[in-house]
Amino acid sequence: ANDTGASAADGISTDYAVGGKIDAGVGVASATAKLDGGAASALSLAPDGSFTLDKAAMDGLAGGKIAEGAHTLVLSALDKNGIATTRELAFTYDATAPKLASFGLLASSDTGTVGDNITAAARVGLLGVSEGASVATLGGASALVAANGGFQFADVVLVDGDNTLKVTVSDLAGNTATAEVTINRS
Repeated sequence: ANDTGASAADGISTDYAVGGKIDAGVGVASATAKLDGGAASALSLAPDGSFTLDKAAMDGLAGGKIAEGAHTLVLSALDKNGIATTRELAFTYDATAPKLASFGLLASSDTGTVGDNITAAARVGLLGVSEGASVATLGGASALVAANGGFQFADVVLVDGDNTLKVTVSDLAGNTATAEVTINRS
């Protein structure tokens, strides 16, 4: 499987295609796959026992386009001696970019009218709101987005004049959202 995003082993992905290999030693008599308790479908194996369930095959197991969210794929094999083995693969399909609700100066860094993005400060704090458990990146700095959606960057250095700052937020599946804000230091 192609587990995208923050971890290659967390089961959260933008890609729900699955591949693997069934090794029965004595050979596989039959193999099936079913998704989320649905009907079992025959699983086609290569001579070495490998298989691929591309997105079209997974959509077929789902009875239509697979929905975003948590899923369980059950793979069952029967070897030529009649011994059955079953494995479950739990995964979460997430193809939606995190929302970046806001990003700008902390009120304590905004020396002009609050919200106008004008400051006299050479170093400022920035505050944003996005999807919890995501990671926000600004230049070479990163901040974990808290469960409540908040994230901050402290001591961001500004030059005189306009400073265009670009933040990128990546969720656990690897989806991203980007926003820019221009802060004027005068």
